[in-house]
Amino acid sequence: MNPLRILPMAIVMVAGPQMITAIMLATSQRAKTNSAAFLAGVTAATTIAMSVFYLAAVNAQSSRSPFALGQAFDIAVVVLLLVLALVVYRRRSRSEPPSWMGKLQNARPGFSFRTGFILFLVMPTDVITMFVVAKVLASQGEPWVTIFLLVAATVMLAGIPLFILLAFGHRAEHDLPRLRQWTTTHSWIVNEAIIGVFLVMSLRDVLPT
Repeated sequence: MNPLRILPMAIVMVAGPQMITAIMLATSQRAKTNSAAFLAGVTAATTIAMSVFYLAAVNAQSSRSPFALGQAFDIAVVVLLLVLALVVYRRRSRSEPPSWMGKLQNARPGFSFRTGFILFLVMPTDVITMFVVAKVLASQGEPWVTIFLLVAATVMLAGIPLFILLAFGHRAEHDLPRLRQWTTTHSWIVNEAIIGVFLVMSLRDVLPT
């Protein structure tokens, strides 16, 4: 699968509370260690979830009734993309972070790891995105290791606040809040555009030609 097709889906993975969390950890008291622990949690969560979804898709395709199950997976992808678009749209006006984010400024590495792990496993946008990408990879006959394209892209994007911190030091204290504000107010537009593109691509597999 073309890595350039993975990158937009990775943007959906991190845009929203995920990026806000990464930014807040990058400005926390233990910024570097907390950010590294958070990224480790993200890596573990996305690797596990992608593996499960990929194996499920492969098993569905190799079953005795591949047409029925394959068609069901195609329809499921379209439905999930529609749900994902609706979830993103309904959350577009949220400007205040959840109350649990108040703990991030004084977080420890263990808490940061758990936050990254749990956040990327419970967010509907992430779960649906990983399912869609895993299904596409399996349908194209890509090997299991290709799931790490999404894992790597997701971790890279989630690591942007840490990279900014390492590159600019104290200057990042002025840049990161602005990045957080932009993410809060504009990320849903980017997400909807990306979801729309993948929805069109998925409909080609469902609609008769």
